[in-house]
Amino acid sequence: MAEVFPDLVTYGPTGAVETVRYDQLSVLLLSALQQQHRELETLRKPLPHLEAH
Repeated sequence: MAEVFPDLVTYGPTGAVETVRYDQLSVLLLSALQQQHRELETLRKPLPHLEAH
């Protein structure tokens, strides 16, 4: 988790991962979902040079 989402972990005094901030996970997942939705909408738009044929 620390490698992929470093902002979601807290570290103990020894520098080891102590806890995961699951309360913040939904915020990151929502942001990723919104980004994918925007990309999908872009890909769904017709390409003018392909429709001419």
